Amino acid sequence: MARFGILALLLCTYLVSAGCATKLDMALISRPEGAALVAHRPLVGSEADYDMGMRLPWVGKWTLHGEDLARWKRNECVNYFDVFNITETQIVARWPSGAERAIPVSELEICRRDGKGRAFVWTRPSDAPDLSTDLLYEVEVRRLRALQGQESGRSATEILRDLLIIRALTPPSE
Repeated sequence: MARFGILALLLCTYLVSAGCATKLDMALISRPEGAALVAHRPLVGSEADYDMGMRLPWVGKWTLHGEDLARWKRNECVNYFDVFNITETQIVARWPSGAERAIPVSELEICRRDGKGRAFVWTRPSDAPDLSTDLLYEVEVRRLRALQGQESGRSATEILRDLLIIRALTPPSE
């Protein structure tokens, strides 16, 4: 009888967890910090920039539902940008100096082998001019982030948690 109870509990746990959403940690990072994510979208037959409204670094949670969750459970990779129906082949980070680096959307995937989190890093091209502009902007971004954290009532622990997530998910510099 005890064996039946344990089996019933395991089956119940499996059935409950089968429908649950999965949360993934994700960090979008630029080196130096402060680049804006930009997509190139065709607009009236021409290429036009679309500012995605994200300044890097950005840390967040992505909750998988529906088909994304089903793919995850089948050990397939999922792509964050698919959720937004982004049709571009690449996402571009643009620094204040105008320097740009693109990452193909196909590389912006999280796979189960990565664990439940991943960082995507856009590194400024070393041969792009006006590096000092971007480094000064990075200092300002960090200063403003610290002030915003204080004003929003975020605790030092919450700010530190975000920074630790970024550090843990970020591959070492080359």
